[in-house]
Amino acid sequence: MRRGFSLVTGIFLMVAIAALAVAILSLAATTSVQKSQAFLRAQAELLARSATEYAVLKVSEGTILPDMTDSFAAHNAYIRADPFDINITVRFIAEPGISDDINGTAIVDVVVEAPDLDMPIRYNRRTVQVP
Repeated sequence: MRRGFSLVTGIFLMVAIAALAVAILSLAATTSVQKSQAFLRAQAELLARSATEYAVLKVSEGTILPDMTDSFAAHNAYIRADPFDINITVRFIAEPGISDDINGTAIVDVVVEAPDLDMPIRYNRRTVQVP
C-alpha cells in the first residue's frame, strides 16, 4: 500500500514539474516574440523619421523626384530596407505669392511596412514641412 502511494505521488510530481516547465518555456517564447516585435516597431519608426528627413532634404534641393512640374501632384519614392518597404509621398501646397511651388509647404507621407513577417508591421508618419 505504501509503495503504491509513493508511486502515484512520484508520477503526480513529475507531471506537475513537466507542466511547470512547459509553462515557463511558453512564457519565454512569448516574451521573446514580444521583444522582437517591439524592436521591429522601433526600427520602423526610426526608418520613417529617416525617410522623412531624406524627403525634406531632397525637397530643399528641388530634386526629390523627376517631373515636379505639377505642384499639386503626388510625388512618390520607394525604398527597400530589408525586411521593410518604405513608400514616400510628397504633395506640395502652393502658397499665395510664391512663384516657385517647390519652395512652398509640403506634406510628406511615409509608410513603412514589413508585410512578410509573422505579425506584419505597418507604421505611418505624416508631416507638414514649411520652408
